[in-house]
Amino acid sequence: MLITILTSLLVILIFFTISSLLKTEKPGFVSAFAFSFLTTFLLTFRFPYTRWYLGVVIYIPLFILLYLAYDGENTFFYLKSIFICILLSYFGAYLGFQVYSRNKLGLLKNLKLFVVLIFFSVLLSLGFYLGFRNAKLDRTLIAELDSILKADQEIRFKLINAYKESGDTASILRKMKVIDSTNLIRITGILDKHGWIGEDKIGWPGVSSIFAVIQHSPLEVQEKYLPEMREAVKKGNARSNQLALLEDRVLMFQGKEQIYGSQARTDSLGITKFWPIKDEKNVNWRRFFAGLGPIQKYARSMGFEYKLPK
Repeated sequence: MLITILTSLLVILIFFTISSLLKTEKPGFVSAFAFSFLTTFLLTFRFPYTRWYLGVVIYIPLFILLYLAYDGENTFFYLKSIFICILLSYFGAYLGFQVYSRNKLGLLKNLKLFVVLIFFSVLLSLGFYLGFRNAKLDRTLIAELDSILKADQEIRFKLINAYKESGDTASILRKMKVIDSTNLIRITGILDKHGWIGEDKIGWPGVSSIFAVIQHSPLEVQEKYLPEMREAVKKGNARSNQLALLEDRVLMFQGKEQIYGSQARTDSLGITKFWPIKDEKNVNWRRFFAGLGPIQKYARSMGFEYKLPK
């Protein structure tokens, strides 16, 4: 039992490592398959009689940990992948156990060899995939987008620190307006030339640069590029959690109720609260499927408490 638990922890570590390596694109199938395959190989062919508590030892604790740590981002992807793992691994465990139980024709040795060959084939394919993905990246454009994102974030960190220390925020706000205008000219030039570029071309930081500048732009610019970002999400060239933030910001600027509860404002009395939310009691479901964390946790990160309406 102890060996099985340690083995499962190793498999989980490998799963998250693969997921991290591939998270700049769409890692679902590759990482889920690799995780399921390793689980089946290590636990079925090495410890075949563990099949009945395979889920209890590996998957149930992992589900609980993810639920407790749930903060949006890639959590929904992990949950989907683990569900696929459960199906694939139990199927593989069943087949492996049947071979062990009815090993009359020497099938076990051949099956083990087959599994090992597939395992190394997957690793080799993964290496080629990562190399091919990196070869497609536009390094020049990535460098330009990195400089844009750096300028966007640095001035905002300065502004936050100035507010905390009661410093000179007026001069920082003036400088931020100039930086935002310059960044917007650069980003709109890129978008008008290339369209909404995906992570396969500019990586995750590059996509984040485009989103950050559009998110901080005037309403008319956001309204112009919002349909493009919706199409990009459908094609896998942008992320749903970022689209949710832009959708809410546009709705807020239009004076309408937001959908995902990502926008908050401080009133004249200094009280921070969310902009009105459509169907507020179900907002966490929408946030979950958009890749955002629970709204209560999000509120605490902004320095105020929030309770869902009953």
